[in-house]
Amino acid sequence: MEKDMHGSRLSRRSFMGRTAVVVGGLVVAPTVLEACSPASSLPSSGTSAPSAPSVTSAPSASQVATEVSDFGISLPADAAPKAQQFIQGVANSTGLGWRAMNALESVYASGPGFANVEEHLVRVDKNWQVLPSQASKWEVAQDGLTWTFSLLPGLLWSNGEEVTAADYVATFRYAADPKHAWDFVWYYDGIIKNFGEAARGTVPTSEVGVAVGADKYQLVFVTARPVPYLPAMFIWSAPLHAKSLAQYGSGVYNTNPATAVSCGPYMLKEFSPEKRIVYTANPKYRGTLKPMIDSQVWNIVTGGSDFARYQAGEIDAIGAIGTGDMKVVLADAELKKQLRMTAGDFRCFYVYFDTTKEPFTDKRVRLAFAKAIDRDG
Repeated sequence: MEKDMHGSRLSRRSFMGRTAVVVGGLVVAPTVLEACSPASSLPSSGTSAPSAPSVTSAPSASQVATEVSDFGISLPADAAPKAQQFIQGVANSTGLGWRAMNALESVYASGPGFANVEEHLVRVDKNWQVLPSQASKWEVAQDGLTWTFSLLPGLLWSNGEEVTAADYVATFRYAADPKHAWDFVWYYDGIIKNFGEAARGTVPTSEVGVAVGADKYQLVFVTARPVPYLPAMFIWSAPLHAKSLAQYGSGVYNTNPATAVSCGPYMLKEFSPEKRIVYTANPKYRGTLKPMIDSQVWNIVTGGSDFARYQAGEIDAIGAIGTGDMKVVLADAELKKQLRMTAGDFRCFYVYFDTTKEPFTDKRVRLAFAKAIDRDG
């Protein structure tokens, strides 16, 4: 399975300004929001969006004066009525088994658009400058190992409870729990003190270098060595709700709209991995990146070209563009105008094995593929 982490993106129109958009698995700011498709432009896969008129029209003067998003943001004068607006995307399910909706539950098995329901400690812009998100500020002690992140007070979960440092502590300990077997353990191994050791079962998770600080809004990390780039690494730091984690024993409660608890701008409305995933506005969201669009729809497809779907007007954006398609984009004046650069996360391509499916369950096959790769090339 090839994982695409390039920071290029096509969006058909920019008409709503500042919002939260999933890019490479992250919510990144600042950014532009692509136009929302009317129902008539949905893919012909048999799925459908939340009820929305198929014809958009300019709002009346009274609508311009009164229409606001569910986040309390006034809509621009040229926006269609919000009932006709949603973001339309697709996700290819080939080779994937979506069973999570939080990065620290699973990065590779989280459903499309999962970052809509998350809010990380930091964000990065397209130039990889670190910006505050859940954390308003951070500082490192003179030892170069102890970092204190100050959370914004008043941030809420979708159930109305406050987001606190205890949620992060529970989440990072859970991520390092060998019973959990998080698929991104390598990311913090050797970075956060005892993270990898806990994941390998040599120390208890209580010894992982994360703790509540002087109050419930202070989150303290201790690193295994000086890591000056630690804040940027926390683009993967969305917390799970500590009480729900304790109640259900894992983060999979977030795949059920009835039990899902969100701290991001959206919350889960429908989770049908074989059909579609739908998000609606989280009315309890108190973060700093409030969208103007109240819902997102991700239809599930198998095979085909997202670039072709984009050209056909079936989807609003492509999160990454392959080399061949990029040549087409750069040769077309109109498509070139729609090209945006985003942060992505690693800005590289890499290949990994899905060890749950034949023939890659066989170590000898994996070794054969590994030996066949021209690494110098």
